[in-house]
This record gives sequence, structure tokens and C-alpha cells, in this order.
Amino acid sequence: MNPVLAESVRLTDAGVYILDRREFPFQHNWVMCRTAEDVARAIEDLVTQSSGPYFATLYAMVLAA
Repeated sequence: MNPVLAESVRLTDAGVYILDRREFPFQHNWVMCRTAEDVARAIEDLVTQSSGPYFATLYAMVLAA
């Protein structure tokens, strides 16, 4: 199953999983972020692109709360 953009950022009990768009579609690797700071670093490193940073930022606020 190929992930679609809407599913490229996921919030779980363990943290936020972000599909590494720098490698997609050649590889399907996920970056695990356990803190809001990890999410910020992933956004800065362009792990997530397009509308992904909006979802990542939302989930980072959930982690911080």
C-alpha cells in the first residue's frame, strides 16, 4: 500500500510519524518524532512537504500539551 499525502503524517500514542518526503516514492521511510522539538527539526529538514507541515505542527502542539 502506498501512502497518500493525507496519510503522510500520523499521530500515535508513541509520537508523530512523518513520511520522509525526501526519499518518497523511491523509499517509504518514516521519521519518528517524540517531542515538539523533533517535529520542528523534521519540518526544518524538509522531511515533510506540501501540506504536511500543517499537520505536523498540529500534532506537535498535541505532543506539547
